[in-house]
Amino acid sequence: MSRTFNLPKPLFEKHSKKGVLLLHAYSGSSNDVRYIARHLEKYDYSVYLPIFSGHGTLEPFDILMSNPKNWQREVTEAVNLMKADGIEQIAVFGLSMGGIFALDLLTENLPEVIGGGAFCSPVVMGENQVAQNFLIYAKNVWQMQDFSKQEIEEKIERMKVDQPLQLAEIEQFAVATAEQLSKVQVPVFLAQGGKDEMILPESVFQTAQKLTQTHITLQWYEKSGHVVTVDCQKNELINDLLAFLAKLSWNEV
Repeated sequence: MSRTFNLPKPLFEKHSKKGVLLLHAYSGSSNDVRYIARHLEKYDYSVYLPIFSGHGTLEPFDILMSNPKNWQREVTEAVNLMKADGIEQIAVFGLSMGGIFALDLLTENLPEVIGGGAFCSPVVMGENQVAQNFLIYAKNVWQMQDFSKQEIEEKIERMKVDQPLQLAEIEQFAVATAEQLSKVQVPVFLAQGGKDEMILPESVFQTAQKLTQTHITLQWYEKSGHVVTVDCQKNELINDLLAFLAKLSWNEV
């Protein structure tokens, strides 16, 4: 009997001319930030949760078919889509890799982007568990589709060969972004889980030090892991995010 899978979808909901763009993590999807989006909607923020190319499918190798340059372009396209729909001002945030792309956008100082930030993002790369966790993710996806043990082992071995190049590209992009952070002039919100098992939690302080030309709000969630957007302190994160958003220079009250 064939199984049916509900794949994640992008989310776009317009409520006002105030927009929040939320970017998901590497190997993640819009589901990473959907809980936050639904709460922001209650406060009349328009929200857009795109899905990066290669993500949100039943084939992990699809992710390796894309690259950071594509994802960077897709963030710009997301901003343009929101503007075309009448959203005049935008704040952009991202989880993990999504946060790198959010901060990259902030370095461009676009007039319509009035703030943003990153949640548990390895902008300053150090020791991390990204490669290992991606293999676990891929294995789980294949097991869910009833591939044989031998088929999965063969796929894993191939993945071990193919993935390091992409991770190196992401790291290069993160380094380039970190070098440009002194250009950011709009307020920045940084969130970090104290029990982050994917990256070094303390790296958030290095990221903050590079943001020399703007006001920073740094929130530390001691009990939370890497996916802080859905972890045990997610409601604290939402309240802190709402407080940050309320202080941005929106034209529309």
